[in-house]
Amino acid sequence: MKTTPTPAARDPAAPRRVLGAATVVGDYTTLLLARLLSVILSVASVALTTRILAPEGVGLVAYVTVLATLVFTVGSTWTSGVVSRYGREEFERTASLLNVTWERFIITAPLVAVTTVALVVLEAFGALSPGLSWLLIAIACAYGVVLVLSDHLVYVLQAVGQVRASAFAVIVRQAAVVAGLLAVVATGVGRTPAAVAGITAAAWFVVTPALAARVWHVGVWPPRLDPKLRRRMLVFAIPMIGFTVSQYVVQTVDFAVIGWFRGTADVGVYAVAYQGYTVLQNVAAAAVPILTPLFVSLRAAGREPLVGRFYARVVPQVTFAASAAVGVVVPFVPFLVPVVFGQDFGGASDPLVLLLGSTVLLFGANLLAPIIVLHEATRAVGWINLAAAGANVVADLVLIGVFGVGIVGASVGTLAATSCIAVGYDRLVARRLGVAPRLRPIVFAPAAVGIAAGIFLPGAAALGGAVAAVAVAVAVAARANLFAAEDAALVAALDIPAPAKRLLTTVIERAARGW
Repeated sequence: MKTTPTPAARDPAAPRRVLGAATVVGDYTTLLLARLLSVILSVASVALTTRILAPEGVGLVAYVTVLATLVFTVGSTWTSGVVSRYGREEFERTASLLNVTWERFIITAPLVAVTTVALVVLEAFGALSPGLSWLLIAIACAYGVVLVLSDHLVYVLQAVGQVRASAFAVIVRQAAVVAGLLAVVATGVGRTPAAVAGITAAAWFVVTPALAARVWHVGVWPPRLDPKLRRRMLVFAIPMIGFTVSQYVVQTVDFAVIGWFRGTADVGVYAVAYQGYTVLQNVAAAAVPILTPLFVSLRAAGREPLVGRFYARVVPQVTFAASAAVGVVVPFVPFLVPVVFGQDFGGASDPLVLLLGSTVLLFGANLLAPIIVLHEATRAVGWINLAAAGANVVADLVLIGVFGVGIVGASVGTLAATSCIAVGYDRLVARRLGVAPRLRPIVFAPAAVGIAAGIFLPGAAALGGAVAAVAVAVAVAARANLFAAEDAALVAALDIPAPAKRLLTTVIERAARGW
């Protein structure tokens, strides 16, 4: 087993080492690439699922995922931030996260148990979807529990600096799903919603024991309690209940409203688009587990002013880069969706185009979230996300229920929610740091151009949309003052290959000069 480097081995007379600072770009790149590979594997799993099941069957699998997410959300999600925030803090002091692990277990285990029992009771009284069977309910509950366990272990790995191991776990899990679905396609056995949902759940059962073994003595065993830490964790996490509830609403209300007004088949079509969006959400969130522990370590080392510089310079630049990438790719989505998922799911293309816009907004928000966590401003996060959930619900009911827009209306609702989150987080961080907001609307211009092309330009004209997105990106980089000559000097300190440093330095210098 790999030995985790411990802060305790440091020479007290030496300058304070910031854990993760020397490898931040490599760690982020590794996690980002892992999540991008997971996107490819997820697309493959969705494509296989649509070949195995009809839209109604895909809809039932989506309902199972929704219920598993409920168990995970109620039981665990609202406390996940404590691992990055207080786990890294504990690791800096004691070289372990045992207190955080067991105090989190005391807080979350009863909630997981209550939620699983509630699902059983609701099914007994016929309150859940009529298409769900007891087997699907059992799979949903088991899936939810293993998500709770694996999620904690992944956060522990990231908090102690083993980011690459956590990235590998993401890939293995998704690869296991694809392998299982390929076996179904090859053998013809298991072409049922229960089998497909079971394969997805089983993938985490394969990965979780390996994760536990990796951090057994650092973050799993023996039990260790700290009531004072528990109180700190609760003060931090309780406001996140609002965040958690709102996230669950945003993730599930689209399916509920579509089901009420359109039927299970439309739920299945929208599920294809939303699963692609969910995977891209994970890509957008890659910065949070890297930056949150890093910022905690910067504070411990007395170098917190670097966080303000990150907000002022890096957040707008990286968000702009994500916007440009989406702007180039999104015009081709209407071509790819019917080819990859089949003609029955061609209707998923327009919702997916709009959901890609939501991904860019979330990318910016997730760059801001670690600063918010560092400042423990969780109460404001709860209110921002509750407002976002409200916007999503209202948009869905009005667009789908009143105006009959269809599943595109659901993606508009999600776009409204993510806009609230991005704007709210930016204003919150600016207020905490005592500066003007930095996330200007202009950085989203390339993505907006690509999205417009993906929806309104037919056929081969979408290529023109990609070219237009590139042209807009070049113009914004040159005229919006996003880059300055001193930014190029920062590149020299990054842990990236020399050719990439030279290319990045050249691009930044030319953009700073207006090309």
